[in-house]
Amino acid sequence: MPAEPRLAIFRADATAAIGAGHAARCLSLARALAAAGWRCVLVSGRGASDALPSPWPAAIAAVQLNGDALAEAGELAARWPEGADLLVTDHYGRDAVFERSCRPWARRILAFDDLADRRHDCDMLLDPAACRGDDDYAALVPKGCMQLLGPAYLPLRSSFAALRRTALVRRQKNDRPRRLLLSFGATDPTNITSAVLDILARADWRLAVDILLGGAAPHLEAVRAKAAMAPFPASLHVAIEDVAGLLCKADVALGAGGGGAWERCCLGLPSIVICSAENQHAVAESLRGAGAAIVLDGAGVLDGAGNFSDGRLIDALHNLLEDGMARREMARAAACLCDGLGAGRLIAALDPPAAHDGVAIRLRPAAAGDADRLLAWQRDARTRRHFRVPEAPSADEHRAWFDGRLGDPDCLFNIIMHGHEPAGVLRLESGMEGGAYEVSIYVAPERWRLGIGGAALALARRLLPEAELRAEVLAGNQASHALFAAAGYRPEGKWYLSRGGDEAAFPGILKKAVR
Repeated sequence: MPAEPRLAIFRADATAAIGAGHAARCLSLARALAAAGWRCVLVSGRGASDALPSPWPAAIAAVQLNGDALAEAGELAARWPEGADLLVTDHYGRDAVFERSCRPWARRILAFDDLADRRHDCDMLLDPAACRGDDDYAALVPKGCMQLLGPAYLPLRSSFAALRRTALVRRQKNDRPRRLLLSFGATDPTNITSAVLDILARADWRLAVDILLGGAAPHLEAVRAKAAMAPFPASLHVAIEDVAGLLCKADVALGAGGGGAWERCCLGLPSIVICSAENQHAVAESLRGAGAAIVLDGAGVLDGAGNFSDGRLIDALHNLLEDGMARREMARAAACLCDGLGAGRLIAALDPPAAHDGVAIRLRPAAAGDADRLLAWQRDARTRRHFRVPEAPSADEHRAWFDGRLGDPDCLFNIIMHGHEPAGVLRLESGMEGGAYEVSIYVAPERWRLGIGGAALALARRLLPEAELRAEVLAGNQASHALFAAAGYRPEGKWYLSRGGDEAAFPGILKKAVR
């Protein structure tokens, strides 16, 4: 008799005032969990339904409660007395008090946050801001809480990762921009969209403008009227399914600093961000610091009456439209921040494979602080004899190589984690014929023979379930030949190949993890 699907409860709201970003990122994770066999329910407060993202996914149930934080844990326990395998909270009005009250029926708790201003009682915490570090939450989460920090863990809909390669190739062309995207959140409660349309009308640029809004946007009809009267081609897209396709066709964007900013990053869309809400500042600073967007703080763009000052916005947009090199560099920097695979990383963190000693294995994105550790591993004679280039690099050569990999959006550069300790490197390099990825892997010598490499390859397949993976192994590297054969890779010419959807490429350790 098949086991009952695991239950994930998501607690998030969406209103015209707060927008749909919290619910949207929960739905992205829920879609991925549902595809892996979970039963998913999004719980919101009364009156949220009009602002929830649409069209609604059929695989996700929706439930509304009264929205009383004090009574809500009891309502959830009464509705699902069997308990939930996972509770996901994404709500500024829910903190450690609420999460603690859910402990009797929620076996694990994942908290989304982007403010770092309140305590959580959770097992995992996700903050997508690239500027976050472990210290930001050290006093706000329990000891042992797994912190998943940065946009690499942000769940986006699978369509973004699917269109990423097409979009990034397009961004590197030096064509004159023709399409401008306006995207100030699903609800845009302060009606920035209308103000920007007025500025564009006065600027007399010959651009086609695509406007993205949700069906619950309070100023939707005003925007519709302005679009109809605009002196340029203006198309209003309301609650559309194919957001990724629309972003892929755009050349530049004007947008908010919420969740949509990461969607633009994934597709390398050069952007000007207007930060008009307090909770967007961390994301905006992440983008500014990485060179991934031009950020105009609301205080510098809006006057005392809430009206726009044309000058700064016109200058910023003019400079971006005229400077092809700046657009290409911004596209590269943005794409390096977010690759659209966050849902896969989250699911892998929920169900990690284990090494032979029972310790969990996971992948985390490489960071600047890993450079010296990797140099030491590369210089170790036990590891070096299996490299294509037998000579160890100098410190300067290594730094140039390392920085190049971090700054290459075609490289998924991962550190293999053995529990809380770095244990090796797994790189997945795209750009090969047919969209294949080349796999490069090594494990720190002191952790050999623990099954870490096999677990890491299982995670690579889970991260890229449909891609073809290729590995080239030197003739004398018997351990690596055995590793890839055991992982289900098939020899073909000089390569070991694992094709997407091939059951032989899913070793038992992975099948067990995605039960």
